[in-house]
Amino acid sequence: MFEKSAGANVSAQPPPILQFVSVEIMPTGDGRLAVSLAGTYLDEELLEFVNDEIASARVASLDDALAMIRNTVAAALGLGAKKEGH
Repeated sequence: MFEKSAGANVSAQPPPILQFVSVEIMPTGDGRLAVSLAGTYLDEELLEFVNDEIASARVASLDDALAMIRNTVAAALGLGAKKEGH
């Protein structure tokens, strides 16, 4: 739902407005971390909340997980990801 399609006949609808984002982090057997982000938004046509996966990845460290979360949420909200300390 949050992915942008590259089609010529796609109408110019704004992306859905996220109500909240859920983050799941799980250690894996190989010492890495599995990270999953889901976003909940209001479907204005059906007038109901919809939960949809935004992204998932396996990363090597907690720092990588936080960077992935920061970049994914910033992209989903239409914001540029800010560098640390700013």
